[in-house]
Amino acid sequence: RMCLGGERVWEVSVGLEHAALVTWSGLLMTWGLGFAGQLGHGDTADRASPCVVELDAIQNQRGRVWKVSCGSWHSAAITQYGHLLTWGAADQGQVGHGNKLTVLVPKAVAGITHTHTHTHTLTHTHTHT
Repeated sequence: RMCLGGERVWEVSVGLEHAALVTWSGLLMTWGLGFAGQLGHGDTADRASPCVVELDAIQNQRGRVWKVSCGSWHSAAITQYGHLLTWGAADQGQVGHGNKLTVLVPKAVAGITHTHTHTHTLTHTHTHT
């Protein structure tokens, strides 16, 4: 059993070389290879075990993380209020922030709100909402 401090796991997603989980209380945790920022910890370091992604400012404005999905080298999450957060490799524009710059921490995609987002799927190089 992973050491999650008594947290119950709500959802798990596995990408090509990284993974993520969301707990019942809305914590987002990631681990695996981080070379493209896909772990969301503000760096490109690898993590051998689940580590909490710091989202205090985002959670205050956009709610707790509800869903998560891992692509090859990018990740996405949906908050309880329906905001789409993405981070990681953006060389094909796959994180949706209007450029091809790598994103090292979860960032809300402009224009995506609860009225538009219900589920998402990450593939090798793209995000589908």
